[in-house]
Amino acid sequence: MAAFLMLGVLILLGISSNMWRSTVIYADVSPGIYSIKVVNEFPHDPDAFTQGQLYAGNDSLLESTGLYGKSSVRKVAIRIEICR
Repeated sequence: MAAFLMLGVLILLGISSNMWRSTVIYADVSPGIYSIKVVNEFPHDPDAFTQGQLYAGNDSLLESTGLYGKSSVRKVAIRIEICR
């Protein structure tokens, strides 16, 4: 029984390795390399596992957070101090 299982695994590995050899790349340009600049930082709930954010206007974000059984959607105020 173990011999048949091993043979099946080897056949599947052989088939999958041949699939990668026939892969065609259609892109005619390489992807660009970008950099970022952090311009501000805001406090954040350290227990929130952020899954998505959307700027909601009026200096606030809609943020979906959660782990299994603890999901939530919250509106988070961004406090920006204006120096003059």
